[in-house]
Amino acid sequence: MFVLFLFRWTNKTWYQLRGRGILGTTKELYLYLRLRAYGVFLSIPAVRRKIKKDVLKATGDMEHQLAGLGEGVTRYAQLPIEGWTADQVKGEMSRLNEMEHDRWEDGRVSGAVYFGQDELVDVQTDAIKTFMTANPIHPAVWPGVRKMEAEIVAMVLSMFNAPEGAAGVTTSGGTESILMAVLSARQKAYKERGVRHPEMYVCKPRHLRYRSPTNRIIPDTAHAAFLKAGGYFKIRIHLVACPAPSYKVDVATVRRLINPNTILLVGSAPNFPHGIIDDISALSTLATRHSLPLHVDCCLGSFMIAMLSRAGFACEPFDFRLPGVTSISCDTHKYGGAPKGTLYCSLMIAIRNTYFLPRQ
Repeated sequence: MFVLFLFRWTNKTWYQLRGRGILGTTKELYLYLRLRAYGVFLSIPAVRRKIKKDVLKATGDMEHQLAGLGEGVTRYAQLPIEGWTADQVKGEMSRLNEMEHDRWEDGRVSGAVYFGQDELVDVQTDAIKTFMTANPIHPAVWPGVRKMEAEIVAMVLSMFNAPEGAAGVTTSGGTESILMAVLSARQKAYKERGVRHPEMYVCKPRHLRYRSPTNRIIPDTAHAAFLKAGGYFKIRIHLVACPAPSYKVDVATVRRLINPNTILLVGSAPNFPHGIIDDISALSTLATRHSLPLHVDCCLGSFMIAMLSRAGFACEPFDFRLPGVTSISCDTHKYGGAPKGTLYCSLMIAIRNTYFLPRQ
């Protein structure tokens, strides 16, 4: 048992030093010790009482704002004794729509609204009304919905230059798309290589220093859903710096961090804070060399980034034309004309890399 214990920690220390180096490992140890010391400081009774008071005030203000409680606003916390009429419901919806808010109509909101003129809204409204009662779980009852889903998947696969035999699935949101890709990579690594301590890599800027007690850093460049996936599926997250001036993933660091427990590489096209496409070509080369899946998060660019080259604009390669790319997440509501809530994620595109399909 002692030999196994010694081997395990020697192995972990070797991969840590190879990935982060002596300086990086020392810095991570310093950050860990600083966090523990800060935790001890926060446990002092006087400090804890002060923090609790401030937190209660802040959460109270947030709850008041999120609940939409302002002057002349009535909050309904219980079902009415008598049901409302249709006119009452419409009147309440009108009042809710007129509440004070950031003026997205004037172009003052970034990354939240992808508006496509009143004509498109009319089409979306008619579509929702027509299929309001549909339940895609029962395709025999609503075959038209299943047909639309299959056609959307096929169209997006073609748009991102997927190979023949590729597959995809619609999801309820960008977070679920990423969660499904990460879960598939974890199961693939377990099935094919017996990986029981999975690890994956996402990107962070060098200036970000916040570290959680679970040894994970909230990333700025990669979508936060990757961090959530790590927590859900018990996957260790390695965060890779995206140094200025390119703010792209440091591929050399990714190369050093790859070890037998690695299950997935991640890139963004583009990332959320800067709108910059990571070096997907270099990540693809790494993924191919080490037989690893590579997920490309295209949620922000979605239908627009897929059309850049066809529209005559220069665009770095990022899609399934790169041999290492095995999955892509993309939002149909970002420049695709769909209402928010319908997302598309193509999972495990290369059949030869898919654990639940026969190898070729």
